[in-house]
Amino acid sequence: MTTERSERIFPFIFNQFHSQYPEIKLQLINDRYESSLERLAESKLNMVLAAIPEGFPLPNSSLFFTKPLFTEDLVLIVSPSHPFAVWNQEHPKESLPLFELDDEPFIGFEENMVLHWYSSTIFEQIKIRPNEILHVGSINTGVEFVKKGIGFSIVPRYLIPADKSPSICIIPTSPQLKWTHNVIYLKKKPLTIFERYIMQLISDGFQSLAREKGSIAP
Repeated sequence: MTTERSERIFPFIFNQFHSQYPEIKLQLINDRYESSLERLAESKLNMVLAAIPEGFPLPNSSLFFTKPLFTEDLVLIVSPSHPFAVWNQEHPKESLPLFELDDEPFIGFEENMVLHWYSSTIFEQIKIRPNEILHVGSINTGVEFVKKGIGFSIVPRYLIPADKSPSICIIPTSPQLKWTHNVIYLKKKPLTIFERYIMQLISDGFQSLAREKGSIAP
């Protein structure tokens, strides 16, 4: 898993797993999407948790099975003083069209992050070019820059800190951006009972996060 995702999910998995199987060692590796898949292809990992937007090809897909577990919204975030926040207050039942982001100051992400690929692809499809004033390697860092009013960002809903209010405003967008979290594993290696249990715990962990935030993703 990525570091930020494991901060939310792995403690839940770890405790539950060792209650059921105390004799089995469970090891967490934090890494980016592509390098994790490379390790998986070399049988250096048992499974990878990765967010995959619809239409994004999986590298070396002939080697892997994917098990979709949970769909998550990606949301536009701004500081309360940002013009988009003011617009949202004036139009509380409307979604902000993504083309309004053209040339707006944008906190983006490093090129090896799926979030960078996804946002760049969407911007290219709708023919806009936000003004990327920063690109960062951490979603948490991006959130902190947004809090300071430096620009907008697009981040996974369930990685926004629970204490976001009043320092962060979430603005609904049109279209709504989503991705699906998948467990990825090798076709040539049948899943063990332990690995299947971990998959279930990951799914349960996402459900728990959704309840924390007050909504359940479809």
